[in-house]
Formats: sequence, C-alpha cells, structure tokens
Amino acid sequence: MARGLAPQTVHALTAALPDPTIREAFTLGQLFRTMVKHRRAEASGLPEFRRFAAGLRRDFAAVHAALSLPWSQGPTEGLHHKIKRIKRLMYGHANFDLLRARILDAPA
Repeated sequence: MARGLAPQTVHALTAALPDPTIREAFTLGQLFRTMVKHRRAEASGLPEFRRFAAGLRRDFAAVHAALSLPWSQGPTEGLHHKIKRIKRLMYGHANFDLLRARILDAPA
C-alpha cells in the first residue's frame, strides 16, 4: 500500500487510519519494510532478527521472486490447506483412495 510513498504521506496515512490496531499494524509494517530495505535486521541485537535475516539471505532468489514477480502461490496453498482440512476431518483413519475420492467430490 505504501510502497514508494514519501515519509510525509506515510505519516498522513497512519494518522488518518481510524482503528488503533490497524494504525499500529500499518506502522509496524512500514518499520519492518524499512528495516529489511536497509538491511538493519542483521545488525540488530535480537537473535531472532539475525536468524530471520540469515534465512532470507539463504533463500534470496525465492524471496526476490516472491516480491517482484506477479505470480502467487495462493491457489496452491489454498488447495494444500483444503486437502489438510479434509484429512483432519477424516481423523487419519482413511486410506489414500478414500482421501482422493473425498477431494475429487468435495465442493469447490
């Protein structure tokens, strides 16, 4: 939403958001974006941030593709979630053939 916006615009947007929770989430998102953009996570004193930054660096090609390409894994992840939900509903007591039949016959 605030990609490429001037700091004054971001501040005006933050002030205009009516819900304090949404305002805080927006502010934290902007701070996170700045931290990642300027690579401050690696210099952070927090071990969690350093591990997170190291993970991003290890898988930089995938992270770059996810942030710059127009494609999304959303449909794939949605189908994966649907299959897991159906499997949980069956309590793990069914074999693959029954799971396959349930998935193929499940409403979209």
